[in-house]
Amino acid sequence: MSPRARLPMTFYLTEYLRQHILTKGDNNEMDDVSLYPPGRNTVLRSEIRGIVHGYVPFLGWAVIAPREMIERASELLARN
Repeated sequence: MSPRARLPMTFYLTEYLRQHILTKGDNNEMDDVSLYPPGRNTVLRSEIRGIVHGYVPFLGWAVIAPREMIERASELLARN
């Protein structure tokens, strides 16, 4: 997982070039190169942690929404 990432993320595999993989988020129009470590345009097969065999739409929001609210509340309190 990238040091920038706070949560594990699920991506679609868009290209598989031996051990180098290009990914794309399921709701993104562009690939995920901007999320990779600096200077890289693929992730390595060894960095893949698992395979998704199904999904529950919007379930990720149950984790993301509370974190977003806490961060925004912290920012507002810091301003005052």
